[in-house]
Amino acid sequence: MTPEIAELAGAIIGDGHIHFSNRAGKTDYVISVAFNCTEDREYVSQLSHLFQASFGLTPAIKLMSHCNELILRSKFVTQFFSSAGIPQGRKAAVVVIPDAFLTDENLKRACIRGVFDTDFSVAFKKKHRTRHTYPVISLSTVSKPLRDQLHSILAGGGFRNVYSIDRIQVTQKGTPVKIHELYISGSKELERWMELIGSSNPRHKTKYLIWKRFGFCPPATTLAERQSILSGRISPDSFYGKAFP
Repeated sequence: MTPEIAELAGAIIGDGHIHFSNRAGKTDYVISVAFNCTEDREYVSQLSHLFQASFGLTPAIKLMSHCNELILRSKFVTQFFSSAGIPQGRKAAVVVIPDAFLTDENLKRACIRGVFDTDFSVAFKKKHRTRHTYPVISLSTVSKPLRDQLHSILAGGGFRNVYSIDRIQVTQKGTPVKIHELYISGSKELERWMELIGSSNPRHKTKYLIWKRFGFCPPATTLAERQSILSGRISPDSFYGKAFP
């Protein structure tokens, strides 16, 4: 087991799927991970590289109107992650980080990084200031076991300002769904996160780097805009001509 494989496991846990199906008498073994079309476009390449480096296989990238999907068809790889403890099929409400990735601190951090890069968000609040300076890391999931597990791991690992909230969200079809949220807030906690766990996803890293350089990060920006800020082509102050909350 390597940190790279643990990070892949985290990505599958966060927004992926393991599926075995019979098609015309033949079993199809599939791993898929969904991504935002614009914000995660570079991260897809990073995850594809991890699959190549770890298993010598190159996933396919399926482009769709609302998201992209990384797809790998391999009996060995799907059975590997399934035997490691990631459930196949509908896992959303029950998935947790398996014990196989919790036995070593490096594996644990890498796996959490994979979950973070696919299923967490990073935002900055004004907190009565004129700029968005106060960082909040958050997870919103239907898996209460995963939320509770991460809360326990992070709080036990020295993170402060960690708290959980449960709420009911109504779907577009009118079905109420219980959502389990996890929040880690504050400047010291963001610094601790990036030092101990880190991120492989430019969606998160660009926000952190802007905040680190300027002391704030404007909301509602695209990955391309944040990269332009970091390259000096755009000033982050220019976004405050808009009506941000």
